[in-house]
Amino acid sequence: MGRSQTAWLARGRAISLLAGAAIRVLQSSRALRGSGQPARGMQGTQPSAISAPTSKSRFELAPQIRLILAESGVLTATANQIPLTLKSDPTSASFFKPDTDYPSLYGSPILIILDSEPTPSSRFTRTKTTNRAVYDAARARHGIASLPPAQLETFSYLPKPDPPVPGDVLLYNPQGNITETSVYNVAFYRANRWLTPPESSGCLPGVLRRWLLEQGRIAEAADGLLTRESIIDGECVLLMNGVRGCQLGRIVIAQPEDARQAPEPEGGGAQDAR
Repeated sequence: MGRSQTAWLARGRAISLLAGAAIRVLQSSRALRGSGQPARGMQGTQPSAISAPTSKSRFELAPQIRLILAESGVLTATANQIPLTLKSDPTSASFFKPDTDYPSLYGSPILIILDSEPTPSSRFTRTKTTNRAVYDAARARHGIASLPPAQLETFSYLPKPDPPVPGDVLLYNPQGNITETSVYNVAFYRANRWLTPPESSGCLPGVLRRWLLEQGRIAEAADGLLTRESIIDGECVLLMNGVRGCQLGRIVIAQPEDARQAPEPEGGGAQDAR
């Protein structure tokens, strides 16, 4: 069993996120192993590997460092080049106000479909690990492909389908409380502010979520406030991810198959003659 951690490594803000990342690595280690002892060594691809020639200009690419801490205590690092698409302020979408602003100012919203089944909370949802079975199952329920490990942090760079289809799934626990999506922390606009599910819901306490809380951009919702029943079809949701920054999503609530059928004309249809 391993766990992964990513962080921004540019634009000054990285220091703030890296501090939160270090805290979460230690907390995750304690949660999964019970000791929190330091990693015993580094292996794998070193950061220098990102200098390999590519077809893109170095000004179009950014380094991505991914760390995986195994249960044995061994720390593995891999490095990749990813497209540099972040804006000067990757968190700017957290300033969006649905009642006054246009979502298009922050790019095309990602379609987020509300899950049809609850996802149980566990230590594997509260910590970022390579055990993604519950997330893959939620995505599969809605025909959303599982993401290979190499694409877990770069999925948003993949070509967008036309017409748009759901890009992620909004999860809730067996008590009906909203938790997160399969790759994002979330916040919903309630009473003129963005509210994110509390840690007691079983969500991942992501590093960007932590930073936004510290900055007062978002606040934790009270227990039981953000429920499956409170989510509105078509409403905006603030998505946050330590690699992708903040993005806007739009909620899609799938209708049951029988509700999708067109109603019969008044007076009823043809009678069965049998």
